[in-house]
Formats: sequence, C-alpha cells, structure tokens
Amino acid sequence: MKRKNLVNDLNLLEDCIKNKLAVYIEKQNNEKIIASPMAIFYFKERLHLFFEDPKNNALDFVDLESVLGFDIHPLKFNMNFNEKEVLNFIGEVKKNDSRVQRVIIKLKNLPRNKDLNCEYMYFNDSSLIDSKNGKIWSANSEVGVSLMSWLAIQHIKYDVEIISPSGLKDDFDHYLQCTLMRAA
Repeated sequence: MKRKNLVNDLNLLEDCIKNKLAVYIEKQNNEKIIASPMAIFYFKERLHLFFEDPKNNALDFVDLESVLGFDIHPLKFNMNFNEKEVLNFIGEVKKNDSRVQRVIIKLKNLPRNKDLNCEYMYFNDSSLIDSKNGKIWSANSEVGVSLMSWLAIQHIKYDVEIISPSGLKDDFDHYLQCTLMRAA
C-alpha cells in the first residue's frame, strides 16, 4: 500500500475491527464492495484486509494496494464468523502459498509469558517450549522480508538462533548485513 494515508486507513480499519463496523471499499478497478473488516495481515509480502462480506455471508480478502479508499458504512452488521474461524480461513489461504514453511528458532533471553505475535504477522500452528538453553519457538510462516524484519526485532530483543529451515539462516544473515549497510 503506497498511498500517503496508509496510517489513517490502517487506523480506520483497526477501529472497524474493534467496534465491528463495516466499510465501503473502493478498489482501483472502480469496484465498490461493503466489508466487515476482521483482520489485517501480511500475505505474499503485502498487507491484506480479511473481511466478512455481509451480503453473501462469506469470508474474503483484498490486497490493500488495490484499494483507492475506505468509508465507514452507516449500518452495523451481525458477524457470522468468529475470530477462530477467520484465523482458520487465513491459515487455509496462506497454506496454498509456496513461501509458507515451518520456522523454528531458539530464543535465548525470552522473558516468561512473552507473546511473540507481531502486528500484521500471522503464524499458524505456533508453539513455544522450554529447552535448557532458552525457548524453542516454531510456527508455519510465510518466508520473506516481513518475516526477516520480525526476526531482526526478535534477534535484538531475545538473541535469536535460527534452527530451521536451513536456508533461512543464510538469508537472515544476508538481510541483517544489507540492513546494517543501509543504516550506515
């Protein structure tokens, strides 16, 4: 999403999710739809809005880069899907993406009861177990720049070691080097 009002759009959508409000969505192809926003997540390295279509009682999603704008819909709709059903839907959509892999990392300094979920990231089938040298976290995740950015933050905070997939370690080291070179 490259529009200047990205922060405003995300704030509006987050308010709609929180307050169970619907929005008009105007897409770049001039299509207009009514949606009850349910979640915002990265999918294929772009932010997507996952929503309930109140007219068809179905779950759907839209790439936020294909949207021209949002307006609040004046009526409240009764939601037909709960949060768990929406997360299952997102998991099924992401399952069909070849970039989704099982990621396993060791966190050497993770505080007790710390939640590793990150805004707009979706981790399916995540688990966290204790080991003698830290905690082992695993989840199915889309591997790309969004994951690398999330891993970099976790690395700074909790001293992360990537265990699997094996190629992710080299990719992550390269990502960190490029990030440091840009910052210098």
